[in-house]
Amino acid sequence: MQENNLFTKKAGGKMPPINNGRHKSTKRALHMRLYWMLISLTAFIIFIIALVLLLSLSSMLYETTKSKLQETARSISTTYGSAVFENSIRVALHSGEFSVRVITEEGTILIDPSDLSVYDDWPTVNYDISQIVSSLDESDGNFVINLKDENEHTWVLYGQLIAMHDNVREILLVTTAATKEQSQLRDLTTRLLEIVGVILIFAFFLCRFLVKIFFRPIDDITKQAKLLSTGDYSVVFPESGYTELDTLSDLMNQSVEHFAEYEEMRREMVANLSHDLRTPLTMIKAYAEMIQNISGDNPAKRNAHLDVIISQSDKLSEFVNATLDLAKLQAGRQELRFSDFDLSLLAGEYVKSIEEVSDKDKYSFYYHCDDDCYINADKDRIEQLMSNLISNAMKYGGGTIEVSVSKSSNRVLLEIKDNGGKIPTDKVHMIWNKYYRINPFDKDAASSGVGLSIVKEIADLHKSEYGVDIEENQYTRFWFYFTANNR
Repeated sequence: MQENNLFTKKAGGKMPPINNGRHKSTKRALHMRLYWMLISLTAFIIFIIALVLLLSLSSMLYETTKSKLQETARSISTTYGSAVFENSIRVALHSGEFSVRVITEEGTILIDPSDLSVYDDWPTVNYDISQIVSSLDESDGNFVINLKDENEHTWVLYGQLIAMHDNVREILLVTTAATKEQSQLRDLTTRLLEIVGVILIFAFFLCRFLVKIFFRPIDDITKQAKLLSTGDYSVVFPESGYTELDTLSDLMNQSVEHFAEYEEMRREMVANLSHDLRTPLTMIKAYAEMIQNISGDNPAKRNAHLDVIISQSDKLSEFVNATLDLAKLQAGRQELRFSDFDLSLLAGEYVKSIEEVSDKDKYSFYYHCDDDCYINADKDRIEQLMSNLISNAMKYGGGTIEVSVSKSSNRVLLEIKDNGGKIPTDKVHMIWNKYYRINPFDKDAASSGVGLSIVKEIADLHKSEYGVDIEENQYTRFWFYFTANNR
């Protein structure tokens, strides 16, 4: 029988790889994406720090220049009106850092550096007298202005009101070139850029190292997943010490266990289906040939042979119908018709009908029920549920079958118990799986392997709480809770 299954293996026992090229490309992109994110974040942080440092240094240098101008102006202004006033100006001029001038608010120059014969080629600083007066009016007598000379060099001018004669204010102007500070700032900027470059190179390798460490557990999981994709169910996904990845590893290990179980079930299912389909078909064909060649004119033999054909056809029909029912339930295509009915009455009628047609020497039925056990459910599906369970008990039980319906609080309990206990306790979790059979090679137990799967789907569709209790070789008890419909 040819198969088309998710777990189908190619010749040699290996499963086809799952598009490794695409997965590899995705993983590499994730590595690089994280890597460049770290590099970009590092570069952005370094840029912000460098910018803040440069602004701080620029502000600090400006404040230092302003402080020097203020001190020089104060030392000169304190001597105003005395014989040493001009000498204090000469001292400032001789330092080579400052230009000093005294003017009136009308623009008249009272003292100029050239008047004191300090330097003949002192640079000319262009300023607008209206700007000086405006700055003075807006200040408390002291102000600072940035100016440009004829060579477009930046100068810092500090002005201070020193006197007033005939309602005309006299202003002391102390100016210094910002060239030195700008040169210092350029040097600091260059050094800072060099440091930033070294840090970025270091960050480049550090981020690469960190990404490699970070992805190492993911790479380990990926390696195991590739082995799993080849059909190796012995793989174990390692723990990494990270909560999220350990959770993923645990889930993957559980999946491996389920895959191994499903693979075993698949092999059994193929063997079972091959047997279940081949045997009836072979018998139908054989007995049809016997009718054709041997018993065609003998009514007794012909009828016997036809009975066998009909019986085997019924088995095939039962198997196909059960499989189709399960497929509809699992696909959600089975429409449920809910109605209110008494579950104890339905169970009692069904047990009586089974008891009438069953072998009384082989099976003993016991029925216990409470009155008025009404539920809202699909009556046909609930009857199918009971039919599958009782049929299962007749096939695998010890001959004694108990059916009980009881009511407690707002729930109705349905129990079906047999005295077989043939389900191994370590296989209980597998009995609800499709095509699972306790003994797949038991020819006497004509099971399709989907009965309990249908029971599970019906119970799930009714949002029922259900389970099975087993005492090995003593009893098996299936139980189902339904919401009571109190009338």
